[in-house]
Amino acid sequence: MTIKEKIEHETSKKLSIYLEGVFWVAYEQSAYYFWKMKGYKPTKKHIKIVDADVVSVGFPKSVTVDLPLETDEPHRKVFALQEEIEANEFEKWKTNVELPLMSKAGRDKARRLVPTDAMNEILEKIKLFDLSNATAMDCLFFLSGIKKGMRVNETIATV
Repeated sequence: MTIKEKIEHETSKKLSIYLEGVFWVAYEQSAYYFWKMKGYKPTKKHIKIVDADVVSVGFPKSVTVDLPLETDEPHRKVFALQEEIEANEFEKWKTNVELPLMSKAGRDKARRLVPTDAMNEILEKIKLFDLSNATAMDCLFFLSGIKKGMRVNETIATV
């Protein structure tokens, strides 16, 4: 079952959990229920296939759920809730669950993909640098200035 299908099965009247490896995982409203009742830590991820942020909680297979069981499949269980999950409360909670901070490698990759004003300024300086009329020393000083993030001496840039 795909993440898209799992999210589509979510309702405010039923609790769904899915066996993923050695853990049960609950998504969206079901995750909210487990956070509220058991205090499990929620995780929020942006899922491209559904183009939305999705909240989940995971817990060991050994945990028992004391609710009436409606569906008992090897990798999916559905329980009937005694009280409907309040939609406004769920949305408020979901909004407050933070997306994890990007790793250093992720930040570095994002910086390489998204040009900044400083990067555009450096690219413009490189485009304007007259390489055909510059000496080796001019090129060395020019690159050194760019590397340090300093303004390149205008006499070098216009050579």
